[in-house]
Amino acid sequence: MTLFTPQFDPFARRMRDADLPEIFIETFAFYYDQLVKGDTGMIPEAAIKPVLSLPDVESFPQQLAEVGEKALRKTAVIKLN
Repeated sequence: MTLFTPQFDPFARRMRDADLPEIFIETFAFYYDQLVKGDTGMIPEAAIKPVLSLPDVESFPQQLAEVGEKALRKTAVIKLN
């Protein structure tokens, strides 16, 4: 079991009580720690580069299409602006 900061312990306790996987709790703790340290998660516009080329979907193996079709039922799309 991972040890967390005293500020995060109540969150970890509640997540463990809800039987959430430890990897979920550790990932949440990582981003919580970043937020507490003042990281915003914002990407400056100057750091964004355009995509110059993408592979053609026809070049992908059929196995990827099958995996994608199975995952599609569990997919949520969130549009921002």
